[in-house]
Amino acid sequence: MKSSEIVLKYSFIPGAAYFLLVSIAHLFNIKVPVLFIYYNIESFAYQNKIISLLSFGWAAFFCTGYILVKLQKTKYSILHIAAGVFGILVFIVINLGKEVRALARGGSLFPYWLVVSILFLYLIWLIFFYGLSMRKKV
Repeated sequence: MKSSEIVLKYSFIPGAAYFLLVSIAHLFNIKVPVLFIYYNIESFAYQNKIISLLSFGWAAFFCTGYILVKLQKTKYSILHIAAGVFGILVFIVINLGKEVRALARGGSLFPYWLVVSILFLYLIWLIFFYGLSMRKKV
């Protein structure tokens, strides 16, 4: 296994852990700013449970990424990249929308952009090591 594949494999673990923590935080309505991206916007209990369910799915998805690379089926990690790109794009659309600004009650959107930026950097990390992993040995 190439060193880039080893890094990619272990890079899925923080993603799985993060989304598991997001799932737990939303399930029990523990409003921690990094785990609740829109922590200061009111939400209904059913919304938090839906986010918990979906976040648990993302945690399992990232565990699957780890397993696929471990089984040397790295090419399938492109699905994680695609899902990550879509997720970041959706967060950008949300953050640029009028609804979030209105719901934040005039508060700064900086904390939201900060978390999305961290997730974006994580995605860039995955893309970089995925790209290295897919290069042919010379």
